[in-house]
Amino acid sequence: MKIAITANSAWNLLNFRLSLIMQFMDEGHEVIAIAPSDGAEDKIVEKTGIKFIKLNSLSRKGSNPYQDIKLIREYRTIYKENKIDIAIQYTIKPNIYGSLAGGRTKTKTISNLTGLGYLFLSDSIKSKVAKKLYKLALRKTSFACFHNQIDANLFQKLRLVSRDKIKVINGSGVDTTYYQAKSKPGTANFVFLYIGRLLYDKGIRELLAAFKEINDARLDITLHLLGDIDAGNDASLTNEELKGYKENLNLVHHGMQADVRPFIAKADCVVLPSYREGLPKSLLEAMSMQRPFITVDSPGCGHLVENERNGFLAKVKNIASLRDQMLRMVNLTESERFKMGQEGRKIVLEKYSCETINNEYIKLISQLGA
Repeated sequence: MKIAITANSAWNLLNFRLSLIMQFMDEGHEVIAIAPSDGAEDKIVEKTGIKFIKLNSLSRKGSNPYQDIKLIREYRTIYKENKIDIAIQYTIKPNIYGSLAGGRTKTKTISNLTGLGYLFLSDSIKSKVAKKLYKLALRKTSFACFHNQIDANLFQKLRLVSRDKIKVINGSGVDTTYYQAKSKPGTANFVFLYIGRLLYDKGIRELLAAFKEINDARLDITLHLLGDIDAGNDASLTNEELKGYKENLNLVHHGMQADVRPFIAKADCVVLPSYREGLPKSLLEAMSMQRPFITVDSPGCGHLVENERNGFLAKVKNIASLRDQMLRMVNLTESERFKMGQEGRKIVLEKYSCETINNEYIKLISQLGA
């Protein structure tokens, strides 16, 4: 079978879908990657040898209807000319416009709603338009895959997708060999690590406010931020805000990093107070590297904490609750945190490894007649 894998960036395919591409190839399928060019495509081709097709009409942040029509036509041409049997689509625009194109070319599509994010946390006109487009597009798709049951239930409640098309898959999978268990080198300071864009809906304001309360009393605790400000995004922390925090807190900002492993290895605990996720990759990577974590009781985040076996759970959008759980983690002994990290890796190996997740997609392909 000819399988296309598409997303809104080549970087996304390189960092999150490479294992799935290799699995499909091992199963004897021909795979084509489709995404806008951003420099990562050369590494995709180098690592896999597959054909990469550049998308010219996809703008990640644009909402120009004429451009979106061009994107449908471009997908339609690519699917038809390359005789794609099944297209596996990630991120909003490929999910919507790839599915609409697939409906015209009789290409079977699998849409992956890996996290609903800012659009589904607001009641804006943009959010309403996106929901209507999803409803239209998901009529054409073969399967709509969600990373948690809460998101799947929401789409069904809003009547955006029929129940028979819904599949819940535990994330994108973690390469447990790449994200190996690492012991933390001894340091004077306790290190918290946040990995993600510096967005309000990721809980960055609550995290910084909670850390400020901690930092006022405990100078032996450091917060490291791994991620960038998203310029032009209304939900992003500003440069001025970040500068103020850096001047007044024991805070280190590293920006976005291609390899997060060295930073996880130096952390005592990873923290993510996001309002909504599909299944947060940063926490799964931390678990795979045997680190405990703190998150909040929000969709996609909350169920990763298993009875405090592998981490602590704070209340969403609650500074005091987050502060208390962070202090609770600091006050554990090293052996207690080590035990939590060990349990986290066990959970990843049981439920969230690349092999486990990829097999779910192999089953879906089989159901579509491959």
